[in-house]
Amino acid sequence: VHPVSDIDRERLLLHVELSGAKGGEELRIRVLDEDKQIVEKSELFSAGKEIVLNIPSPKLWSPNTPELYGLEILLYRDNKLLDRVDSYFAMRKISIGRDEQGFQQIRLNNEPIFQYGTLDQGWWPDGLLTPPSEEAMRYDMEVLKSMGFNMLRKHIKVEPSRYYYYADSLGLLVWQDIVSGFESAKAGQQHVKWNAPNDWDRPKESAMQFEYEMKEEMDHLKFFPSIVTWVIFNEGWGQYDTKRIVEWAMSHDTSRLVDGAS
Repeated sequence: VHPVSDIDRERLLLHVELSGAKGGEELRIRVLDEDKQIVEKSELFSAGKEIVLNIPSPKLWSPNTPELYGLEILLYRDNKLLDRVDSYFAMRKISIGRDEQGFQQIRLNNEPIFQYGTLDQGWWPDGLLTPPSEEAMRYDMEVLKSMGFNMLRKHIKVEPSRYYYYADSLGLLVWQDIVSGFESAKAGQQHVKWNAPNDWDRPKESAMQFEYEMKEEMDHLKFFPSIVTWVIFNEGWGQYDTKRIVEWAMSHDTSRLVDGAS
């Protein structure tokens, strides 16, 4: 289930993937505001079809108001219940615009927002890159918010999905790095400079693996509304073919910003 919000038209675009479809499957969808049903819709499943749900006067998600709607999807065939998914979504929009003086701004829900954040490397003394508990993951975010931050940049690492759920529910903007996977200076490529004027000629096998993993990571995490920016390359580590890679990322996910190189 992949929900994409469209606050300007007060609607949700819902993408549903279904394995084992035989034809004639029906989706019965309910949208909940806390425990109150605000939308109900039934529609026959069709692969690749976008389901449009109108969300009247939506409550917009932000760090100050992390509003989440409930989403219930029932799957029927021949009036028999086959499966059920309980999920959620947020109504939010991240974009770039210019103010009256022509200065470019990042905007959340069409309003300028200044993002205060830390570079979060996700190291743990008792687990290295593995969080020791759900409480520990949540604690880090709660402390950041109590200190006045509204954003973090998740540094060249993917966290468990529960981590991003906490960011969604607590109201913390996330800049998500794509894992770099290669450091050319440590692979006998000593002639490569991090500040080289031209892109690095990355080995083909490494480039293919990076692009495969980048798509997998973006598709795996695209559900979570707290993620507002993809950071493709970190400080030149393994950076190559930048224009093509960044333009692909921008076209693959139009609901977020893309930072080509940090």
